[in-house]
Amino acid sequence: MPTPGHTAGHQSLVLEASDGTVVLAGQALRSPAEWDGAVTPELSGAPGATDPRYAASVELLRALDPIRVHFAHDAAVWTRS
Repeated sequence: MPTPGHTAGHQSLVLEASDGTVVLAGQALRSPAEWDGAVTPELSGAPGATDPRYAASVELLRALDPIRVHFAHDAAVWTRS
């Protein structure tokens, strides 16, 4: 799915697994901490984003209510508790 913001043509992958939705966010978000609401530059891509669609793309992914989210710049996987 298109998730512009980090770059104009950025896309994220959404998978429907047997246990729920899994998001491969790529560079749409920087880390699990950003997924949980962190906004500091070392944890979030938002402060450095030059494309105003960044926040909308993050909200689009959050609205999917995934069970797991994988990130390009952080090997940690966010898992819904």
